[in-house]
Formats: sequence, C-alpha cells, structure tokens
Amino acid sequence: MKNKFNFFCIISLALISCNGNNEISDPVESISNANGKAIDKKEMSMIKKESEAMFEKLNNSIFQNIKTTTVNTSFPSSGNTSSITSQDPPMEAQNIFGPYTIEVGINGPIATNQAIIFNDGTNYPPIGVYYADVYRYFLKVEIPANSVGIVDTVYPVGYSNYSNQTSGFTYGMAVENGKNYLYANTYTLHLKYNAAGQYLGNLFRPMNPSAIRFTYRYLKF
Repeated sequence: MKNKFNFFCIISLALISCNGNNEISDPVESISNANGKAIDKKEMSMIKKESEAMFEKLNNSIFQNIKTTTVNTSFPSSGNTSSITSQDPPMEAQNIFGPYTIEVGINGPIATNQAIIFNDGTNYPPIGVYYADVYRYFLKVEIPANSVGIVDTVYPVGYSNYSNQTSGFTYGMAVENGKNYLYANTYTLHLKYNAAGQYLGNLFRPMNPSAIRFTYRYLKF
C-alpha cells in the first residue's frame, strides 16, 4: 500500500466525465503525473477496480450471511445530505411497530489511505484521484421474533457505496443466538490527500463525523 500510495501521490488532478448516477463513465484519454508521464485509462481503471473491491470486501464483512437491501438517493446540488422517503410495508403485515429512531456514532477508520476517484457532484473538492480514510455508521438493533425490520430513513445520509459515491444506505436481517436483529450501514470519507500529495485537512464527504439518526420500523406477522 505504501508503494502504491507514493506512486499515485504524483498523479495530477483529472477531470472525469460522469453520468446522472454519479458513476464514472469514461476517464479522460490521458492524465500527466508530475514528471509529465501520461497515466492512461488502464491505470485509472485499476484505481476504480481496487476501490470497488475494497468496498465489496468491507461490505461483505459487515453483512456476512445477511440478505441486504440497498436504498439509494441523491444529494441536493449544494452537496448537503438528505433523508430518504419512507418505504411502503408489505400488505400482508399484520402489525406495524414504529417508527423508532436511534442515534449512531461514527465507526472507524475501517480502511486507510484508500485510493478513489472522487466524483460525487459537489463543488469541492474537484473531480480527481484522492486518498481517503473510510468510516462507517453501523446500526444493530434487536427486534421481536417473527418480524421483519425496515430502515425508513438515515439522516444525514452517507454513501451506500463509497467507491463511486452513491448516496444512500444498506440494511438487512439476521438471526444470532436465537435473536432477531436489524442491521443498517452507511459510509463517509475523510479525504486526506489529493493526487499531488497535498494534505487536505479535516475534509469529510458527504458529512462530518457526528452522530446520525437511523429511523426504522418492524413488521410482525
């Protein structure tokens, strides 16, 4: 990781075209590092793939053996966070309990100096390669047996996928030692260095590391 970090620290910032879903569609033809050597699409693609692989590894470690649901949303143009519209419960549910709200603090960093192509549509920082520490907000709450939990909102909401900066959250159900649990998860990034190796200070996206609110219900059958 150290060698990789030193290599990418000399990459100059690059503009990258994006689609409406905030995903990378096609990097520019070439990017020059500090020595004028071109960094081609293949190397940019490697950064994207490695970031996505790290995201999948972390998400799988959180939700091992849990069937998950991902809820995505979009941030306002100002880059501020937003809440999620409540989901409709299944018609066959006999009893609906909630909503309940729980405040959850930050957890991490769960990954450090992770190279990512940052492109979430906000005004700052510019689109480009950055090195970030990954933090998460993680909910685990016990609910009654014979019930299914639904996370309605997360506020402020982070990234459901930090590698491509998709805003939203993930949740799922699991049974542990005979008890029924609802899990939920969302990420935030501390963008520490740009591609030129400049330290960016206390720059968190999409939100600063304060407590956030998970609002959930459970449906008893």
